[in-house]
Amino acid sequence: ALTDSVTNSPSFSLQPGENTTLRFTITENTSLGVHDGSFGFYGVTPFKDAAPEIRINKMTRVFPDETTPILTEQGKARKGIDAGHVQFTSNEAGNYYYAVVDHGAAVPTIDTSGDGVACDVSKQTLPLTANELTDAGAKDVYIVVKDVHGNISDAGFYITVPAYAPSLSVSPQTLDFGRLKVGQQPVALTTTLTNTGSESLTLTLPSVPHYTIVVDGAAETMAPVLAPGEKVTLRIQPENGLAAGTYDAELVFSAKDVYDTEIKAAQTLHFTVIDQNGGGTVVPPNPNPPHKPDKPDKPDQPDRPEVEDPEKTGVAQWLDTKNHSSYLNGYPDGTFGPDRSMTRAEVAAMFSNLLLEHPDGQQDVVFSDVPADAWYADAVNTLAGLEMISGYEDGTFRPDAPISRAEFTAIAMRFSKGSIAGKNLFSDVFPGDWYYDVVMGSIQYGWIGGYEDGTFRPYNHITRAEVTAITNRMLGREGDRQSIDRQKNKLSTFSDLTGSHWGYYSIMEATNAHDYKKVNGHEHWTALKD
Repeated sequence: ALTDSVTNSPSFSLQPGENTTLRFTITENTSLGVHDGSFGFYGVTPFKDAAPEIRINKMTRVFPDETTPILTEQGKARKGIDAGHVQFTSNEAGNYYYAVVDHGAAVPTIDTSGDGVACDVSKQTLPLTANELTDAGAKDVYIVVKDVHGNISDAGFYITVPAYAPSLSVSPQTLDFGRLKVGQQPVALTTTLTNTGSESLTLTLPSVPHYTIVVDGAAETMAPVLAPGEKVTLRIQPENGLAAGTYDAELVFSAKDVYDTEIKAAQTLHFTVIDQNGGGTVVPPNPNPPHKPDKPDKPDQPDRPEVEDPEKTGVAQWLDTKNHSSYLNGYPDGTFGPDRSMTRAEVAAMFSNLLLEHPDGQQDVVFSDVPADAWYADAVNTLAGLEMISGYEDGTFRPDAPISRAEFTAIAMRFSKGSIAGKNLFSDVFPGDWYYDVVMGSIQYGWIGGYEDGTFRPYNHITRAEVTAITNRMLGREGDRQSIDRQKNKLSTFSDLTGSHWGYYSIMEATNAHDYKKVNGHEHWTALKD
């Protein structure tokens, strides 16, 4: 069918020399010749009278637009339980329509019969309110665009709005400061708060009678802002000078997100002060405890029983005490972190490196927070299978959590023949404490010495230098000071460790493989090993 493009009529007037544009519509299957990329007519006689000269220069076939718009995700945000948005672009202008369903639900049917929301090819922001975000769960926002020709985009296109999940965790969930006699100075312990949610949180430090709580290394008044996944370490210490009594307390840590939603995490504190006869009474709380920051003692090497031979303690039945291999490493940045807290994963890896035999096959013990591909997974599972380490009641191992001095001592003693009785060197370790027997055994084996003030500080996080010193004693190893000083340019060294650090020679012993001989009970290095 041939019609005038202006009048859409098959009849039109054409004056001499005048041009017009015709519309050619295919009404049935027709083969058209193609010349030089243009469609051409053959045998055209448009007038029944004497045939004037009519020239059709070119015919262009216009196909109807049957292409569907293509949508692309450009962004998304969750701004609380009942607020958020998604952003997208369409390669064609038109109107958009949408539906919001729970994440993972079936594809909804979207009604496009109405007007929709006009959109062009620029980035479109679709706001979401309480009408769509009916709870804190993740949502799928399905969007379709209908263009001016009525073509509708793919019904399966959606953007997932994340769940609104602010969360705050505290580790450990319990801090036990043990029992001290009246007049003894309590030590500070640290706790870690982690933003385990999806929103930034501003933390408010709690206030509880008889304790001071500060951000480690910061002013007491600081209110840290934690991004998702970020951690902060707090230092908590009982007051000095408390009378005999029980000072158990619950700390409730509070944080708010940018939408003023409050999130809480709780921790339990245990602390008892006893009189000289071992008794105590409950003391009323003091509403205004003074802040007296602690000054931690430097670990010393006090008099203690001689280090026992690992053949006699039983350690040699489990760990390699003959070959003085390197069993500890530093960090990728070239540091060792001698005063850094040892983590549970690092302890597992260290003892796994020292095992004489590794059990064949997969261990039955599985922890929910130890992925199979984690660098420490084999070590954790192996030692757990040997019952040298254990997890928590909730099925976790908490590999990144720091380990306390009491916990490490308990693990170390599992490689021995067991605890033995002897003199208690520590003023803060009492019969009835869960760690009493293992501490007594470690004293008698000559593994631990404590601090200058006569305390053991069982709940302090043990440092990497302290672990190294104790482990060397377990293994019957001793850093040869003269050889280390003479060959220091050939040793594996660390940017944060110098010879002035109390643990320097122990760390050199543990991180540099070497041959040795024993002379009068002391170790002498004979050669370095690769």
